[in-house]
Amino acid sequence: MVEVLTHCWREMEQPCGKRMTGMLPLWVGHLAGLDPEVRAQVVAVSAATIDRLLAPVKVGGRKKPLVPRSDGAIKALVAIRAERWATREVGWTEVDTVAHCGGDMGGSFIWSLTSVEISS
Repeated sequence: MVEVLTHCWREMEQPCGKRMTGMLPLWVGHLAGLDPEVRAQVVAVSAATIDRLLAPVKVGGRKKPLVPRSDGAIKALVAIRAERWATREVGWTEVDTVAHCGGDMGGSFIWSLTSVEISS
């Protein structure tokens, strides 16, 4: 059963156990030469059991980076150097983004990115 789950998991592009439980009946129906008893076990397996059985296969895989959840976490990731505007060094920039959305971020709209070199 682990071999069938591993094969399906890889072909399904490696979903979590909760997503696999809904997809397994469709996928197992297309596997030729599968023992009916194993087919019934795979269709009836729970999400927690799928995750537990596939844990050795998943170990060592690439982990997705966590997305920062707060403004403070994002600010900690971005290096900001706030110094005087009266600089003669070339390379200091002020960057800003504007969403041209009319106040509704739900639809299609355009972003503008402006960058001004301070010494100029």
